[in-house]
Amino acid sequence: MFQALLCALRRHPWLRALGCGFILCYLSVPLVPSESIALLLIFSAHVCSNVVFALASYGLMANFSQAQVGMAMARAYRWQILISAASTLSCGLLADRLGASAAIILLSLFGLLLAAGVMANYRRDAGLIE
Repeated sequence: MFQALLCALRRHPWLRALGCGFILCYLSVPLVPSESIALLLIFSAHVCSNVVFALASYGLMANFSQAQVGMAMARAYRWQILISAASTLSCGLLADRLGASAAIILLSLFGLLLAAGVMANYRRDAGLIE
């Protein structure tokens, strides 16, 4: 799944812009004065991430056998559920202790660092970096 996403990012630079849009929207949420603007930013962030995920899923389905696609999608779904549960719980706990703005910023930065680490690991495994 990550290799298909890396290939798509290399071929289509505007996908990087969507990924950056997701990050910028979420990091801007604590800085806006209005709740309605914050909700619009969150909605925009999820639209950006859903487009990237849908295109990566399509790239996976188009380039691999049906058995491989099924295994990869099942694995991705399990990880997605686990990460969603853990991030929701940790966001609630952090928001109780530090406030909602700090929780969003800390978890967004943690997610960004985690994603960068995973992508670097896959790039190294693919021989793209040393």
